[in-house]
Amino acid sequence: MKNINSILLIAFLLSSCAPAVIALPTFTPQPTETLTPSPTATQTPSPTPTITPTPTPIGGGSGKFIFEYYKAAYEKEFPDLKGEMHVFISNWDGSNLIPITSGLNNLNQIQSISANGQLVLVSSRSSYLGKADLYLINLSSADHVATKLANGLDVGWQAIFLDNTRIVYIGRGSQGYGFYIVNVDGTGAKRIGAPTGRVWWLASSDKSRVYWYSITRQYPYGDSATLWWTNLDGSGQGKLESNRHPISPAGFGEGAAFSPDGTKIAWIPNGLEPDCPYLYLAFWTPDIRNGAYTELVTRYANSEYKDSPHVGKVIDTAYVEDHVRHCFLLHVAPLSDLDNDTKIPLIPPFDPDKANFYYHRDYAPRWWPDGSKILAYDTGFAMKRWSKRTGHYPLALYEVSPEDTHPRLELLTGLSNSPIVQPGVDAMPRLVDSYTSFRFSPDGRQILFTKYNYGNQGSMIGTLTLDAMNYVDDFGHNITPDFQIKRVGDIYWLP
Repeated sequence: MKNINSILLIAFLLSSCAPAVIALPTFTPQPTETLTPSPTATQTPSPTPTITPTPTPIGGGSGKFIFEYYKAAYEKEFPDLKGEMHVFISNWDGSNLIPITSGLNNLNQIQSISANGQLVLVSSRSSYLGKADLYLINLSSADHVATKLANGLDVGWQAIFLDNTRIVYIGRGSQGYGFYIVNVDGTGAKRIGAPTGRVWWLASSDKSRVYWYSITRQYPYGDSATLWWTNLDGSGQGKLESNRHPISPAGFGEGAAFSPDGTKIAWIPNGLEPDCPYLYLAFWTPDIRNGAYTELVTRYANSEYKDSPHVGKVIDTAYVEDHVRHCFLLHVAPLSDLDNDTKIPLIPPFDPDKANFYYHRDYAPRWWPDGSKILAYDTGFAMKRWSKRTGHYPLALYEVSPEDTHPRLELLTGLSNSPIVQPGVDAMPRLVDSYTSFRFSPDGRQILFTKYNYGNQGSMIGTLTLDAMNYVDDFGHNITPDFQIKRVGDIYWLP
C-alpha cells in the first residue's frame, strides 16, 4: 500500500512541473503610414565674384620713375620751388608728379637710389662747379624731408649706396677729405681712403670694394678715366688692370659698365688697343669705298708715320675690318679674373659696300637687368669728332651676348637718322638729335631714355618697348609740360 502511494506522489509531482500551454493573443497590425517626402528646395548658387587682378606696372617694379628737371618747366604747377633744378617722381604715365626736393635750394641732382627703391641720395650745389651738400630722402615718407649727411662733394657721381643701410661718398668728414662709409641715418662715419687724380667719380661697389674713376685729359683721344678700387675695410687701393694694362674707358667713364650683380665689367678702352699700330680712330664707309684711306696712308711715307705697317697697303673694307677686329674692341671680364676677358669686335651688322656708317669705338655699354646681354648705344661722338660732313648720320642700339661662342654686335633698333648741322666755320659738326641716359626697366622689357634736340634746345623723355620694338615718344609730353625749357637731367626707373 505504501508503494502505491509513493508512485502516486511521484506522478503528481511530475505533472505539476510540466509547462502550461498559454494561448498568445492575436495582434492585428496597424496600417503603415505612407510618408510623402517634402520636395527638396532648388538652391540658386550665388554668383562667384570676378576678381580683377591688379595690373603689373609697366616696366615692372614700382611703375614709377625719378628724374631731374629744371624748375622753369613746372613753375605753374609748383610755384614754391626754390632751386633751379629739382628731382621729381612720377607714375609711368606722367600722373602723380611730385617734387621731392621742394625744400632745397640750388641745383639738386640724383646721386644714387637704394636697391629697395625707398631711399634716394641727392646732391645740392649753388653752382655747376661748386661744392655740394649730400642729402638722403626717404620716398616712403609723406613729406620727403631731406636729411643732410655730408658736405664738400665735387661735381659728378660722388655718392652711392652700398646696400639699403649704408652709403659711400667722396667728400669732407671728421678726418679730412676722402672716401667715407656712413649709415643712412648719418651715424658710424668711417674714412677708408682718399682719391687720386684731378677729378673722380664713383662707379660701383661689391661686398669688399668700391670702384671709382680718376679722370684726366689725354689727347688725341679725349678724356681718359682710369678705374681704381678701394677696399671697404680701408686696407688699400689700386688701379683696376687687365693683362697688365690699366682699364681706362673712353669719355668720363661712359665706356664702361658693371653688371647688376657686381661680378663683371664691360669696357671699351680709350684709344687703340695695346700694340695696335695707329691707322685711324673712325672709318667712314664711303671713304673706304672711294679709296680715301689708301690715299691717306700713301702720304704716311713722307711723314712721321713713314714706318707705319699700313704704308703701301690698300685700305679696303677687308683691311679695315681686320684692323677693327684687333683694335676696336668691347671687353667683358669677371672682376675676379680680369685677365680672362672676352674680346668682342665693334663691327656694326651692316653691309659696308652699300650702307654709310662709321666703324668706331664710341659706344656706351649697359647691362640687361639679368646680366645676360649688353646694350651698346652709339653716342654719336665718332661723327662729331671725325666728320665735317653734312647730311644725316644713323644712330642705333645694338645688343651683344658675351656668353655666345662668337659674340658680336646685333642690331636691336635704329634710333634715328639724325640730320648733321655745322654750327660755324671750322666748328665741330653735331647731330640735331642726341640720346642719352639709357636705363632698363626692372623687368628688362623697356628702355627709358632722354632725347635732346639742338634745334629747340629741349629734351624729351621716351621709352622703347622691346617686345614690340615701338617708341612712346609722346610719353615725354606727359612728364615735361614745356620740354623746350632747357633740358632734362638723369632719369631712372624706381625698383
